[in-house]
Amino acid sequence: MAPTGPTARTGPTAPTAAGKRAPRSALARAVLAPLVSLAGLLLACARPEPTVAELGAPVRSAHANGPASSHLAAREPKLAASAVFVDDAEKVFPRRTRLARHGSVRFAPTGPPILRGSEQEPRDDELVVLESSGDLVRVLVTARGGRLALYLESEDLKELPSRVALLSVTSATAPVDAKAELYPGALVTWTERRSGARRALLADRDVEVAGWIEEDAIGRVYTPVPVPEVRTTHRVERRVDLCWSAEGACFGKLDASPEAPIHVRASSEARAGRRKIAVTRGRLLAEGWVPEDALIADDGQLGRLGGSHHSRPGGPVVYLPAGTQLFSGATGEQVGQLLSETVLADRHQHEQGRGRVGFMTSGWGLIDVWAPDEAFERGKREREQWQRRMNRVSFSGLTSTGGFDRPQWSIELEQRELLSCVEAAEKDGPSLAGVLRVEVLLDAEGAQESLKLSGPLSKRATLVKCLNDQLRVWASPNELRPRPGSIGVTVEIAPPPAKP
Repeated sequence: MAPTGPTARTGPTAPTAAGKRAPRSALARAVLAPLVSLAGLLLACARPEPTVAELGAPVRSAHANGPASSHLAAREPKLAASAVFVDDAEKVFPRRTRLARHGSVRFAPTGPPILRGSEQEPRDDELVVLESSGDLVRVLVTARGGRLALYLESEDLKELPSRVALLSVTSATAPVDAKAELYPGALVTWTERRSGARRALLADRDVEVAGWIEEDAIGRVYTPVPVPEVRTTHRVERRVDLCWSAEGACFGKLDASPEAPIHVRASSEARAGRRKIAVTRGRLLAEGWVPEDALIADDGQLGRLGGSHHSRPGGPVVYLPAGTQLFSGATGEQVGQLLSETVLADRHQHEQGRGRVGFMTSGWGLIDVWAPDEAFERGKREREQWQRRMNRVSFSGLTSTGGFDRPQWSIELEQRELLSCVEAAEKDGPSLAGVLRVEVLLDAEGAQESLKLSGPLSKRATLVKCLNDQLRVWASPNELRPRPGSIGVTVEIAPPPAKP
């Protein structure tokens, strides 16, 4: 994950609306995340290769023949705020949708829009659906620190597979020993239309397939279902076509390379120089035929995972605490809630015991909402208390080797994690005060490879364990000359402040 600024985190012990610690968001960067099971790999290697018959048996889901959601339902009753802003909203409300564009948004189903979004291309994140009708869909929009319940126009939502659907990849007369199964919410592009069907192109990173899908399997609101697991046996390291049969034409491709291999399950039997494989990508399960000489026995090579970015409002800001309710106006209804301490734009307007603030979202920018005056006062008190705690941690003696920009900033971003570990260690023993030397070894991309702690405070086992678990330094590599290196710093921990 790549860092986005010193305010991109919530405090390590800041309470959330659900009573849990807010997730880390200080470092937004690309990290190595090899989260695979060694036991699973050993089982995959030991398992005999499947036959064509085994592989060709269709993988069925319990949802495969479920009802389609191709049309939005008649208007559903409006949910009260107490029913919307609940813990585990993702589980309570299983339906999802995706944005096609940042269109008009409303707090209520009637009346004019409160604003219209930007021309910025929306992210492909799924939105939780609360209610739907023929022209409006009410969703939860989650941004940094909180949620808003907004009505979106249905025409601003993507039309996607709304049930498990099998792509028709060839004409009825051609022999087919392949399939492409799309699961609800699969990100497709519509390229053609004919009576009762549309031609879909799915290009998910390095796997591409195309075919026809029935109109009644297309909708804007859907309920995701899991894609069946495929245990891989081989990998592909070059670009190959994915074909209908051992001798037939092709309907897709795998865009692989030695640096970015594609892992597949392959049959043991070859025909006409091809072998049948199965591969999954996102909401796709595809089976088809590839050249036999493109398959390499899988040795469990790992890839990289990416990260995300967050933004904060510019100008005067205010910190509001977790659990703060957000309203559509000075006397309006509740339309949102903060999940953790959050920084918002301060509009310096207070009426009817509420103050106006700007809630930062992606695509729509700042959406103005109102919060109780008491939340402003409590947020200020908690921020002042937090700052006194943060003042316990200071840095000196910075050293840096290798090609990294702004190493001081990289260390300062870890101030909250350092304080969090100090306070966690103090719960299990006496208070801490003293010096700790931190040395971080980084790879050429700025990712932390190892951590070395020394100095008097390195004797506290609970502190050392927490820092090894929590501290993840990332430094911005110099684009002209990236190379491995290290960052070192002396951390000075002051005694805890006196209680007011």
